[in-house]
Amino acid sequence: MAASRGRRGGYRTLCAGLAGLVLLAACVSPLPAELRPEVLAPYLDRVQVARGVEVAPVVEVHLLLPGEVRGRIELEMGRLVGPEQRTSTTALLRSLGWIARHADPWEGLLDLQAESVAGFFAAIDGRLYLVARGERLGNDVLADPMVEEVLVHELAHAFQADVSPLPELGLALDGFDDVAFALAAVLEGDALWTEHRDAERIRGQEPPDVDTYVRRFELDVEAALPESSAWLRATLFRPYPLGYRWVRQVWAAEGPAGLTRMLAEPPLSSAALLHPERAQTGRNEIEARVEQFAPDEACRTLATKSFGEIGLRTWFPADVAPPPEAEAWRADRAWLLACPEGEVLAWLLLLDRPEAARALEPRLRERASTLPFGGAQVERIGSRLLVQRGLDQAGRRWLLGGARARHYPDLAAWLEAHPEILERSARLREHASGR
Repeated sequence: MAASRGRRGGYRTLCAGLAGLVLLAACVSPLPAELRPEVLAPYLDRVQVARGVEVAPVVEVHLLLPGEVRGRIELEMGRLVGPEQRTSTTALLRSLGWIARHADPWEGLLDLQAESVAGFFAAIDGRLYLVARGERLGNDVLADPMVEEVLVHELAHAFQADVSPLPELGLALDGFDDVAFALAAVLEGDALWTEHRDAERIRGQEPPDVDTYVRRFELDVEAALPESSAWLRATLFRPYPLGYRWVRQVWAAEGPAGLTRMLAEPPLSSAALLHPERAQTGRNEIEARVEQFAPDEACRTLATKSFGEIGLRTWFPADVAPPPEAEAWRADRAWLLACPEGEVLAWLLLLDRPEAARALEPRLRERASTLPFGGAQVERIGSRLLVQRGLDQAGRRWLLGGARARHYPDLAAWLEAHPEILERSARLREHASGR
């Protein structure tokens, strides 16, 4: 998804964890005006050359006036997340202190996107939406160079969806925010690289180096949310600079073949994007069933997520530097349970060595004491740390000593162990095809 901000512009994506805003009960509204094929064709050719591929995808480009953006985003995102999922995710974020007690992150995100989105590609059905700034529709919509850049960027996403499962997978990753972050970074970094390669060919503008791009990004985009939560800032914005750095490195090492490989074998954690020079490949997942640690057999899961190293880093207040021990993140999983005695919170963190966990423990304890609903407690055994409220001793000890962590070497192995992801993706496609 692209967003306009200032003279140079900036970009951001919707992570899967916040992909759905409001599920509308009404029927889908009529589609807006469509960019004519003869107007679109030259841009498909440009992206095809920039990406070095033989076949361009079939894609519809629909034009939106600024006043139509909020309703269309609300409609499109509402197809991905229902009211129950929205409520449960909000409750988990609130319990961990990422959002204020009475804040609604979904409405806040919708307001933000409605103000600044310049275009987005809906992977669920392959439609692209372009905002016609200045109230221009028809042939002259692309007279604005910024709109041209946005179109190239979003067409890159359409090309990705034509050859890779990642865009569709990204819509079905509820509960795996860390994986969603990594895939978003790859897709946005690739689209940015395509956009800059096109600008180099068309206008002679050399793609910016990573440091230059990051500085521009911080000026143009991150400054747009000075009062936003660290979690919202990280999930929406950080995939862009981290993804651009990743793609630049892949291109430098392997060229076009590397980008093709990357879309088939992406990084699977935010840790890989944060420090690619030493992060473990593949992914570690904590495997635990709620009945193995819940204080009552009647407990049920309201929400569960893996936040990754990016989540651990941003859990601390914005005015406090994240602890360096966060770089020792290896795996995590959080649960919010509805139990007869009330809600139960558990966030299990696995670090790569006991020394790092020991050093991080007091920082976690200090942060946990400030959480809403009476704070939370922190315990440690070896390399494991547990932030919890409401667990009994048996449950705490099981998570700290018995919860298993399994390593998956690549995306194929991870998907084989998580068939629900592909099933959810298929259901979303089927629902979209009947719209």
